[in-house]
Amino acid sequence: MQQRDPLAARAGRPVTLLILAAAPVFAGMMAWFNHDDIEHPWLAVLSLLLTVAASVVFGVASSPLRAPLTRSALIASVSVAFGAFLAQVMALGADNAFLRDDWAALCLGFVVLAASPYRPRAELAGIGGIAAIAIAIVTLGQIGSFETVAPPSAFAIVAALPVVALSLAAAAFSSTINASLDEWDRNAAVAVSKLTENGTELIERSVQQDRVTLLNRQVVPFFTAVVEAGALTEADRERARQLSESIRAIMVAGVNTSWLDALVDEGRTRRGLDSTATEVGVLDPERRASEMSTAQRTAVRALLGAVFGDPSVIPDSVRLSLAGGRRHTEVVLTAALDGDDAPTTLAIEPYVAVLRVVFDALAVDVVGALLTVRFSYDHW
Repeated sequence: MQQRDPLAARAGRPVTLLILAAAPVFAGMMAWFNHDDIEHPWLAVLSLLLTVAASVVFGVASSPLRAPLTRSALIASVSVAFGAFLAQVMALGADNAFLRDDWAALCLGFVVLAASPYRPRAELAGIGGIAAIAIAIVTLGQIGSFETVAPPSAFAIVAALPVVALSLAAAAFSSTINASLDEWDRNAAVAVSKLTENGTELIERSVQQDRVTLLNRQVVPFFTAVVEAGALTEADRERARQLSESIRAIMVAGVNTSWLDALVDEGRTRRGLDSTATEVGVLDPERRASEMSTAQRTAVRALLGAVFGDPSVIPDSVRLSLAGGRRHTEVVLTAALDGDDAPTTLAIEPYVAVLRVVFDALAVDVVGALLTVRFSYDHW
């Protein structure tokens, strides 16, 4: 979900942090309530510290500014949580009379559950299954300390069951969310197709109307005056030359203006500036902006909307430059800040999360009063 719907994943991040926080809290409570059964206190403390470390590692790795969460980050978090399980087993030693007193296995399951918006279902189920098997094997080595008489397999199942249940819950959530996103994509594709068919005709009419309006305002009055005068003068010839050059310049400018230029002009206008009276906001002599995909254009549009909507950004200072090789483009966005720069970085954080998914090598820097966002993309 983080890669397909990053804003939804960011909106659900408080739930992720709550699950991660619940793991060390639960571990601490269980360790306190069963402190009489702890044979090696320092190992119990180590288990608690490793539980905290697993939550912290996953919390940092799953940050929207570091998206997407990698498989190695999930494996690292689960490995640390399994280390907490081993430390807890050794801390209880021969006094581990009941499996219900154990806490680390459930905490490991919490980590896998927290990963449900960030990794695919097969991976969640696989990692959870491997961890459950390892927990069951370690549990079989503790049978001599249990007071309850039961088959060894029963102990292994009871110990691994929390991890299995939470891992399957995480996989089910990931599967359900992605299925709903698939359905949304299909419906959206149908809607876009219909809009494209209707929109082409509307765009053609709009362009035609703009040209007619231009002619009505400048050319028609000139021709009317010439017809009424009944003769051409030198001034008429000069006026005709000026009109032709003006119309040609307007049409050439319209052809050379990209969707990115239009976005910057729109943002400046929204902030009360005359876009024609300010410096060029987009430096793209090779027209590389046209190589962006629909998802990339949407992400850039959202970012520029956030930048121009932030009151701490000086609107006429926003610049975008696009350059690079034949199949690779580097984009640099800069903006001067007026006053405290913290609100700007917070305002664009959700959009940076989206950019990180659809672009490569994303970096955000705020140095003094200058905001710089760098990202790149490949095209064929």
